[in-house]
Amino acid sequence: MSSYQIAIHDDVLRVGFNRQIRVSGDQIVKDALVELDKLIDRQEILGGRLLKIYGPQSIAVAYALSHRLTALYGTIAIYDPKIGRPGYRCYIVTTSSNPAYAPGDLIETDEPNRERQQIKVVLCGPPRSGKSCLREGLKWQIMGLLDAPYPYVITACPDGECAGMQEVFQRDAQSAQDIKATYKGDITPQYAEKMRQAVTSSNNLITIVDVGGRMSSENELIFQAATHAVILAGDEGQDHQLHLADWQDFCQRQGLQVIARIHSDLEAAEDRVDNESPVLQGMVHDLRRGEDVSDRPTIKALASKIVGLTQPLAV
Repeated sequence: MSSYQIAIHDDVLRVGFNRQIRVSGDQIVKDALVELDKLIDRQEILGGRLLKIYGPQSIAVAYALSHRLTALYGTIAIYDPKIGRPGYRCYIVTTSSNPAYAPGDLIETDEPNRERQQIKVVLCGPPRSGKSCLREGLKWQIMGLLDAPYPYVITACPDGECAGMQEVFQRDAQSAQDIKATYKGDITPQYAEKMRQAVTSSNNLITIVDVGGRMSSENELIFQAATHAVILAGDEGQDHQLHLADWQDFCQRQGLQVIARIHSDLEAAEDRVDNESPVLQGMVHDLRRGEDVSDRPTIKALASKIVGLTQPLAV
């Protein structure tokens, strides 16, 4: 897995940091060049008159990419969000051997740059179905996607499963259990109102809200501040379908759009994705505390669906 991500589409090179990985700047430069050389070796990057680069870069990465790409392209231009026509992307020429362009020239395009949609996704379902494990896996999977917004997580249930608890379980399961027991409490109307305000005031593009496993008046308050819902339930069969139906009805009464209905099977050997649109349906296996579940196929599909919801609406 690389600390820097690169993909190409037509004459636009999309780049970005992999937030799953924390390394020093020198390693990011090395990783960026490795990823770039892979695209060149696969002949996905063939060279040409113009290359536009879109996405975040450190100064060191920008110099390294430019050095490698100058031999392949006559002109290289970098996206600048602060200039150009409103609603469209504009690039600044940084290097050029093409007489049609000079460094500092602006390239205004018809590439849309509309604002992304803000979403607030509740993770809900019966108790002990694995919601906290799903939350962590989902967060880390989104953080590894190119051009994905940062997934801000709100733990809206006083069950002791605070942020970072999965990492504590990985290091010391007994200490994690002790911490969980210490901080576990009952959800009160005052706590629910505090969580409702937290969800309402979140201005992140993606907010993930982990709630308790009861269809209560307290959860109604929290749900009403969100926009979408993911339902996770345990045992398959009749009880599972009843749980899904009950939670679907509860979510819809609070005005939420259900985007996924997922079964959690602790003993299964692999995931199963039955359907992805309009509602993601499937099974995720072995959601155990302390395990890295971010690479599970169902969680990958869910992460892509959530990031897709932030994309600008077609006009």
